[in-house]
Amino acid sequence: MLGEHLGRLRDLAEGLLRIGCRIEIAALSRAGDGVTLGIADHRATIVDAIQLGRASTDVLHAARAEAATQPIIAIASMGNVRHRLAGAHYVIARVDESGELADAPCVVRDILSMWSAVRPLVGPGDLRVDRIGRRASVRGRQLALRPIDFRLLRALAEHFRHGCTLDELRAAAFIGPRPEDRRTTTDIRQSLERLRSLFRRTDVSLVSTPEGRYCLTARPNRPGR
Repeated sequence: MLGEHLGRLRDLAEGLLRIGCRIEIAALSRAGDGVTLGIADHRATIVDAIQLGRASTDVLHAARAEAATQPIIAIASMGNVRHRLAGAHYVIARVDESGELADAPCVVRDILSMWSAVRPLVGPGDLRVDRIGRRASVRGRQLALRPIDFRLLRALAEHFRHGCTLDELRAAAFIGPRPEDRRTTTDIRQSLERLRSLFRRTDVSLVSTPEGRYCLTARPNRPGR
């Protein structure tokens, strides 16, 4: 959790700690070129963006450039985001006359709800699926995915421990309001073959089980690169 208003951050940290979140707090009141934020070391970064100074914003943007896939959730008051943070997801908070959060528990709930929606999926091996950006990568190398490929990969990553049946994958590829708009079995199988081809030189493998489920797994030995 980063910001220049530690009182507000402590209120939020206490609420997040109660539900088992790991919290670190860093102040940006003296942000400069030598500040190291370590955003890449965390699953998410929560920023108190209310009246965040330009110097601190620049430091955050520099850190984002090194860890662009790490979600940032920024807390802002209505109409008071001075410098928007690139790629951040905003949670709106009410601030009282003293500048403190008027309802920290509500902000905690909104942060958790936002995190549930934007969190990246970390699949087997070095697979990472960005659900918001609709892209995926393996060891930082972005995969060239068609829209149906991404929807199937997202479903496989969400359920990689148990896999998906062909019917479940067909439902994941749903593209219209009518049953006849669903992807055909041929479309699904062709997309699965494209995914297999993309994973061929990575540490991720797409396999089918005797029970008719499709699963993502990590290769026992990473192929040479």
